[in-house]
Amino acid sequence: MASTPDAFSNKVILVAQVSAKPGKGDDLQRYLTAIHKFSNSDGEPGCLTFRTSRSGDKFVVFEEYADKAAVAKHFEGEQFKAFVAAAPEIAEGGPTLAYYEEFTSA
Repeated sequence: MASTPDAFSNKVILVAQVSAKPGKGDDLQRYLTAIHKFSNSDGEPGCLTFRTSRSGDKFVVFEEYADKAAVAKHFEGEQFKAFVAAAPEIAEGGPTLAYYEEFTSA
């Protein structure tokens, strides 16, 4: 696991975890739903997979990107910026991000 995808040259897998503040789970889900909708559209072609899951107030997002440039583009999106702006009010701390580089058999 890496804290950034900077050294990667293949597809990037990102696993994000975040917890909602008490009573804010549905608000957090709305922001993640907006990101999900855009990330899985033609508006973000470098995002190959964006999957969201929830258990109570805990959320896990599984993301797959064509490369590290696609990850950077994702973070520039308006939906992601809206989540970042709202996070102090709805999330317990910031999200935990873990990056992995995909490998294939030779």
